[in-house]
Amino acid sequence: MEKKVDELKEKYKKTVAELYLDKRIDYSPETDYIFVRGLHSFGGYYEGTLRKGIIKDADDTLTVGSTLTEKWIDGLSEIKKSVRRIREELLNYLSKIPFLDPILDNLFIKQTIETVGKKLVECKLHYKEHKEASAYAAREIRLTPYSNDLVRELERMGYVVSLNSGSPQECVELLGQRLNIPRKGIGWFGVYQRIFGSIYKFENGYFTGEIKPGLDFNKVIAMKNFLTNIKCPPSLSIFVSDDPKLDKSPASMAGLTVWTINRSLLHKLLGYKFPGEIKITCPDAKKDMNVLLNYIKRWDLLNIVVYLRTPEAEENLYNLTKNFKKTTENGLEAKENFQIYKNEFLGLAHQLLLLVEPVITERSLNVFEPLRELESSDDIERDKSLMKDIFSRFSYRIPEIQAPEKFGKELNSIVEEKQLIRDLDWWLP
Repeated sequence: MEKKVDELKEKYKKTVAELYLDKRIDYSPETDYIFVRGLHSFGGYYEGTLRKGIIKDADDTLTVGSTLTEKWIDGLSEIKKSVRRIREELLNYLSKIPFLDPILDNLFIKQTIETVGKKLVECKLHYKEHKEASAYAAREIRLTPYSNDLVRELERMGYVVSLNSGSPQECVELLGQRLNIPRKGIGWFGVYQRIFGSIYKFENGYFTGEIKPGLDFNKVIAMKNFLTNIKCPPSLSIFVSDDPKLDKSPASMAGLTVWTINRSLLHKLLGYKFPGEIKITCPDAKKDMNVLLNYIKRWDLLNIVVYLRTPEAEENLYNLTKNFKKTTENGLEAKENFQIYKNEFLGLAHQLLLLVEPVITERSLNVFEPLRELESSDDIERDKSLMKDIFSRFSYRIPEIQAPEKFGKELNSIVEEKQLIRDLDWWLP
C-alpha cells in the first residue's frame, strides 16, 4: 500500500509540475507566507528549518562568452610568452572536451588532458603564475546578468548553492568568492565541499603535468555527499546544467533538473527521454538569471501546492476556474441577462478566494477593492471593465485558470485512483 501511495503522490506532483513549470503559462509564483513542509521551508527560509540544495554548472551557464578555463589561459598568456605562443593550440584542445561523451570518448578525453598538461609543463608553469591567472579569470569573466542577485535570492529562499566546473579549482573558488559562495560549508556530518573544479598538481612550485578533472570524480557521489551534509532529500534538490551528456546521472537523481539548452538540441543529443525526474529546458537563463530564479520560485510554489492540496482539492480548483473563465466570457459578451452573469461571477470569485487560501491570499490577488466596487455598481460598461480587470488579476496568480483540458483529465484519473486509498495513508509522510 505504501508503495502505491508514494507512486500516486509522485504522479500527482508530476501532473501539477507540468502546469506550474510550463513556460507558456505566465503567472507570478510569489507567496505571502513562508510555508514549512516537514523539516524544510518554501517560499522563503524559516529560521530553524533545514536548507535545500542546488547544484549549478559555472561555465556557459553563469558565464557568458568564455569559459573560466579560456580566461585562465588568457591570463597565463599575459604573464608568460611561452603560453602566449601556444594559446590557440591549447584552446583548440580544450574546446573539444565539452562535446565528447564521458564514457564513449573517455580515452580521447584523457589523452587530450595529458597533452594539455605536457604543453604547460614545457612552459615551466609556476604556481604563483597559476594563481595570478586564476584571479584574472575570475575577475575578468563576464557573468550572466543578475547572477549575483540569483545567488542572494536563493540564499534568502533557503538554498545552499554548489558550483561545479571543469575549469581549474582555483578559478572556480575565486568565482565563488565573487558570487559570495564559500568554498566549503559546515554540515551535519562535518566540513563539506561546495565548489568543484579541476585540480592542477604542483610540486616544488612547478606544474607536474597532472590534471585531475573536476569531472573525474563521481558526480553522483559528490552530489549525495553535498545533499547528505545539508540533510536535503534528492527529491527537493535542483540540478542546473548545459551538458546533458556529462550530467545524465546526477540529473536523474535531482528533484528538478534545469537544462539551460534548447529542447531541440537536448533531443538531438539524448533523444526524447532525456534525464531528470521533473525537468525543464531554460535556454533563456543564459541571458538573464532572473528567468532561472522565476522557475525556482515556481518549483517552491509547486512543492507547497502538492503538500497542502489533495488531488480532490486541486481538481475542485481546476473545475471552478473553468466555470469562472466561462462566466467571465459570457458576462463580457452579454447584452441581456448581464446581471445573472455578474452575480455568478461574484459568487465564483469569492469561492476561488476561499479555495486558493493560504497558498495565495486575497492580499496578493489585490481584488478586494475592485470586487467591492463591482458589487455596488450598476453601470454595465463599468461592470464589464471591472470583471475583466478582476479576471486578469486572478489569472496572473492562479495558473489553473490557464490550464489545458489535458490537465483536468489527468487530475480526474488521479482522483479516481486515490479513492482506493485512505485519507490517513495519503497524509502520512
